[in-house]
Amino acid sequence: ITLSVGGMTCSSCVATITEMLSQLPGVFEVVVNLLSNSATLVVEKKSLISSVTETIDDCGFEAEVI
Repeated sequence: ITLSVGGMTCSSCVATITEMLSQLPGVFEVVVNLLSNSATLVVEKKSLISSVTETIDDCGFEAEVI
């Protein structure tokens, strides 16, 4: 999954999102990029997309599948 992530301003934002997404069951790999305001994940099932976007939203950022 590749997501656009809005609202990130620093490496702490990247670390927070990476940590929270890594804790989700079925998420195997998380790469969050501050410069491109994106996150790329390897997930077990497409049905996890809503959990991923909700988690990013709960962290205070905006997520959208691209």
